[in-house]
Amino acid sequence: MSVERLRTSLILSTVVLVLMAIASFAGVFFEGLYRDNVWAASQWRGADVVRLFVAVPLFAGAIYFTRQGSIRGLLVWLGFLLLAVYDYAFYLFAAAFNEMFLLYTAIFSLSIAALIWALPQIDVQAIRQEFTGGVPRRLISGYLVFWVLMLGGLWVAMSIAFLFTGNVPQSVIDSGHPTAIIFALDLAILLPSAGLAAVWLWQDRPWGYVLAVMVNVKGALYALALISMGVFMERAGIEAGGLLFLWMFLTVASLLAALGLLWNMRGSRAGQSVETSAPAEKLV
Repeated sequence: MSVERLRTSLILSTVVLVLMAIASFAGVFFEGLYRDNVWAASQWRGADVVRLFVAVPLFAGAIYFTRQGSIRGLLVWLGFLLLAVYDYAFYLFAAAFNEMFLLYTAIFSLSIAALIWALPQIDVQAIRQEFTGGVPRRLISGYLVFWVLMLGGLWVAMSIAFLFTGNVPQSVIDSGHPTAIIFALDLAILLPSAGLAAVWLWQDRPWGYVLAVMVNVKGALYALALISMGVFMERAGIEAGGLLFLWMFLTVASLLAALGLLWNMRGSRAGQSVETSAPAEKLV
């Protein structure tokens, strides 16, 4: 698998990285940027802190190591692209219009483009060969299923309750936004991805390993952002709802799941184990 084949995606990712740093810096240091209510604005700023001081440096490292041919770096890099798509969908579609709108649009669309360009280029069969038999794949699959059932069950239950009671979920009311964007993004993008990762990893299919790393990298960083969001809510005088311990658990569990995969790799570089990239395994 040649790194040169990922050149376009890596260039797009570098642009995303720079724009993400600018948008996060603005969110942290420009007090008047977010024109949402206090409940939402405090969370935007809390997420920006984690993104600026944790995600951006790690994303830069992942891009660097991918350019050096590291397969571990490549998988983490793909996870950061998934995180960028998910994160900036919130800013693009849920944040009140502000000066960073065009940056949110660019980050969201360029991250999608980078993923679309990258995924067909990777040799999933060669990547699968890099994983040793020490991967606790069924344990990680079980964790992903737990994740899907917990969040999916919660959002579906609230949505069904609305059908019978007419009561809009409290989180939607608190956000000041007319749509349930958290429900939408989780049910439409995140949870199907995690579910596929769980099934394919359990079945020992190559794409399962790739998706499992991506989803858990995204999961660890976003759960860390949720902790920061909760802290910023409390500082603004808003009760965070007692979910901080859940976000801490998900941060640690997702990090351990990602490390459980990445640690049990042989450490070959792209192009070392195979000379040329074979066609990617079919998704079905």
